[in-house]
Amino acid sequence: MHFILLILIAWQTHSQNVIKIDSITLSFQVAKKINLDLLDYDRLISGEVEQNLQKCLYLQEQKDSIIMHMQSQLETTRKQITLSRQQHQILKEQLQFKSKRKSSGFVWGFVGLALGVTTGVLIVN
Repeated sequence: MHFILLILIAWQTHSQNVIKIDSITLSFQVAKKINLDLLDYDRLISGEVEQNLQKCLYLQEQKDSIIMHMQSQLETTRKQITLSRQQHQILKEQLQFKSKRKSSGFVWGFVGLALGVTTGVLIVN
């Protein structure tokens, strides 16, 4: 019950973007105040509340680091897709340029052959 309450408090404070305090610090402060009111004195003396809060904070830090890693991975993937599209566009333009050049090369080759044959016939006669 208390663990669920801690998770809900941590999630609620993490989802507030207006607050400038770190979400982990804020959730620790709020959860500590509520736990001091809800838990009995024996558990407080034995230190289980502090241990539970430390575990919750550790899990929140792990979750935040995983989320940050996934966000950076998503951004890297988007950049990679953009670069692949640019590379594909450049290759497409190169192939179009080569095909245009190829046809004009064929025309110039044919004209050169015709001039060579004509010149050869005129020289031989």
